[in-house]
Amino acid sequence: MTYSEGSTQIVLRDVRDERGTRHLAARRREDGSIIIEGHDLGRGVEVFGPGLSEYEWVWTIAPDAVPSAIEALGGKEGDDLLQLLLGGPPITAAPTRTHLREAGVTIAFWSHLGD
Repeated sequence: MTYSEGSTQIVLRDVRDERGTRHLAARRREDGSIIIEGHDLGRGVEVFGPGLSEYEWVWTIAPDAVPSAIEALGGKEGDDLLQLLLGGPPITAAPTRTHLREAGVTIAFWSHLGD
């Protein structure tokens, strides 16, 4: 993946295999907040229960929390959170959210499980 300065949206994961599809993207809103959206389809979702085939989730990092998120991910003042997300270790939902929250980053969370 490449990142160009000023990008407002990046794709962090786009996997298609025998377990289904897993898509993860992050985007910057005009107000400066960062939205991280995941959408999984297929048999891989059955980790939540038999017969389940769709999981969607969204994290919202408000503009005033972005500097804390940058710091929590090893960045410094002036770094771009989208670039840090793209260049860092792969995002896995629960551990990454836990890490950010333990670092004091406020994250609004929404999810939907099922068709």
